[in-house]
Amino acid sequence: MKSMITNIKSECRISNIETSSNFEFRISKLSRISDFGFRILLGVIIVTLCFTSTVSEIVRAQSTSSTFTESLTTNGVSGQPPSIPTGLKATAVSNSQIDLKWDASTSGGIYPIVGYLIFRDSSFLATTTALSYSDLGLMAQTTYSYTVESFDSDNVLSGQSAPVSATTLANTPPNNGGGGGGQGSIELHILDIKIVPDLNTATVSFKTNAPAQAKIFWGQTTDVEMGSLSELVYGKDHELQITGLHSGKTYFVRIEAINNQGVSISTVTQFTTVSPVPVYPLANPSSFQAQPKEDHIALSWNNPSDTRFDSVRIVRSETFFPRDQFDGVPVYEGKGQLFNDSDVTAGKTYYYAIFAKGIDGQFSSGALAQARITKEGEIVISPTSTDPFANIPESQNVDPMIRALTLSDFDFIQEGKILVQINDTIVAVNGGENLVISLKYEKVPEVLKTIAITLTDPKDPTKVFPFLLRVNADKSAYQATLAPLGRSGSYAMSIVVLDYQNQGLVRIHGSLEALAFAAVPAFTRAVQAGVDPLGFLFLLALILLILLVLAILRRHHREESEWNVIVPGRASINNHHLDHRHPGSPG
Repeated sequence: MKSMITNIKSECRISNIETSSNFEFRISKLSRISDFGFRILLGVIIVTLCFTSTVSEIVRAQSTSSTFTESLTTNGVSGQPPSIPTGLKATAVSNSQIDLKWDASTSGGIYPIVGYLIFRDSSFLATTTALSYSDLGLMAQTTYSYTVESFDSDNVLSGQSAPVSATTLANTPPNNGGGGGGQGSIELHILDIKIVPDLNTATVSFKTNAPAQAKIFWGQTTDVEMGSLSELVYGKDHELQITGLHSGKTYFVRIEAINNQGVSISTVTQFTTVSPVPVYPLANPSSFQAQPKEDHIALSWNNPSDTRFDSVRIVRSETFFPRDQFDGVPVYEGKGQLFNDSDVTAGKTYYYAIFAKGIDGQFSSGALAQARITKEGEIVISPTSTDPFANIPESQNVDPMIRALTLSDFDFIQEGKILVQINDTIVAVNGGENLVISLKYEKVPEVLKTIAITLTDPKDPTKVFPFLLRVNADKSAYQATLAPLGRSGSYAMSIVVLDYQNQGLVRIHGSLEALAFAAVPAFTRAVQAGVDPLGFLFLLALILLILLVLAILRRHHREESEWNVIVPGRASINNHHLDHRHPGSPG
């Protein structure tokens, strides 16, 4: 090959040949190749280099008249260790703790820094991903030397930093001077206390003006008798988490801090854990009615305004009211509020139950209605009530637990609060909010039964709206959620419990006294448009005040006009009196 290269007389140059492997080939001072076989060999070498990434130098040939050189350069491969950590500092904060801090290393290539190795007195101590470390359990008045070394995700080490040393403090007797101290001691303060409670936990964080160890005690009295937590590390920023708490309860917590000189300080504060947000059944459709027509039964209702609402499902039975959304023949599913059931026969009574379906697939407890199309020639008797249970007589042949029920056994809940009952017969409710009616599961026996509540329209006693109470998911209560009543008035209420096993019925009477405030249309539109409600109310109040002032001024002006009309007569009377005054009397 040397002889072939020696015979090359002309010189040519090929450079900057790039491949998909990011290699750069450089051929310099290449003499003109006259041998055909060598040209083929050179082509094979170049093709081989294009598909391999492990060759750094393939051919180096030299002759007296020319040289042949090929080199391989890679882009983006690490090959370099991370930079050595700098800025290492060691600070003794107590007789048994030294704190280390340093500056971050930088990557030597494509692999990021993932951690640091810490060495004490040339022996490996610990690994950390942070830029600080607290060395604990040391001997008092002892000098320790430290170095730090970084490593990347390819486990390439940077090399150890320059060593630094620190000497732990001497042992000092405890000083419980409440933040004071002897000569040369640092006054200790607890600052920026923050407590973030949750349902069953609370995070207590605070600062101290000097490095200190923290300890907290907690309990439901000022004796903080329930437990304690301690820190092992001295520091200025402290955070501890209390667990195992009860939701909606108030706790006292005593915070203590002691510094490296034995100076301690404490303070007592309190917090209340978060109360659980009750999850109630989806509100039922309201005003559910079944009206018999000539050839169909017209069903109508109002969908709930509950944000969880998705659609309604109506089922029908020819024997009695369906107990759930799958008990009976489904006749309608959708988001509408009207439906004509034409698959009916005159002379039959049909029992309907409507259920609201939530976006989570859960159903409301259900509302009830019934209707019957009269046969041709049958005498029509107008019903006196739409109460489906009105014609079912009460019976004492029921389970003793059912017979013992009173209205006070039922909870009436709005906005998470149980409403007060008056004389166990009257419940005052907000007609603009959902109403949850709940009966604890253990209050009734586990027998086949129907629990329903009926409300009578205060303006039309013939309209009665029944709702089912159904057991909730965790079997803790029978519940129903009623949509806002929407109108003020006294709603006659009847709670019915049907005992199928003993073929008996118990009826509990009471009333709901509802007070509903109609929304101001302008206010509603303003809030929907994104206007600040408080600002809108203030502006509305200001406008009303201005109108009131204008009305007063107008009335005053009108009174003055009326006064001017009768003044001449009064003036003559006054003049008549003035004419009889004694001389020298004041005017």
